[in-house]
Amino acid sequence: MEEQVQIWWANLRHFDSHVPELQSVLSVLEQAKAGRFQFLRDRNHYIIRHGLLRMLLGHYAGKSPSSLRFATGTYGKPELQDATGERRIHFNISHSEDVALYGISRACPVGVDVEYVRTFPDYERVAQEFFSRAECRSLKATREEVRTQRFFELWTRKEALLKATGEGLGDGPAGRSDSLLEPGVPGCTDLPQTFGVSGDWQVRSFSPVEGYIAAVAFGKANVDFICRAVPAATFLEIKTGFQHQ
Repeated sequence: MEEQVQIWWANLRHFDSHVPELQSVLSVLEQAKAGRFQFLRDRNHYIIRHGLLRMLLGHYAGKSPSSLRFATGTYGKPELQDATGERRIHFNISHSEDVALYGISRACPVGVDVEYVRTFPDYERVAQEFFSRAECRSLKATREEVRTQRFFELWTRKEALLKATGEGLGDGPAGRSDSLLEPGVPGCTDLPQTFGVSGDWQVRSFSPVEGYIAAVAFGKANVDFICRAVPAATFLEIKTGFQHQ
């Protein structure tokens, strides 16, 4: 995966029967946080999302999932401890409703975002607050019957880029820039210097599963982009099914 950005997506409902096993690889802090959720569905989804993240990262790092330790990088972006240089694994996670999305790469920083497409009556107000002028113009020019879809395309692209750089949506200069993030266009090289990053940024849109829109952003040109589902037939496949990918 040296010159790849690998995307994994999971339908969380497919892992309901594996909650005990996935909970067992979580840290004490993660298990405590899971226990604070009021509703069982939210608790289980948290356990599954973070358990699968540990499974995936443990595979790439060649370590036990439960042994992984996380640190907080610039702007609060999670990182693996003691992973630098060529051994560094960049990763990002997003979720919406029943779908979790993971971006993992050794080649460059990566950010992902996924959204369930739903009726959203306040999208124009949200766009005015968070989108650039060019993005607002693009949204307004879209046919009304597909405008909600366009909103989520623009939202996920912007969120993925800002998560790749470590900044949250609306918190940094890119949230107020006059850019238009189109899919597959390396037009994001003029990021403000305050991002502290450089490179040929790519932003690509895709749909991991029907009803959802996602985007991935990564900071390097000529990198392969691969998307696949996390195997869910049995828990044994979760632990061993990545060896031959």
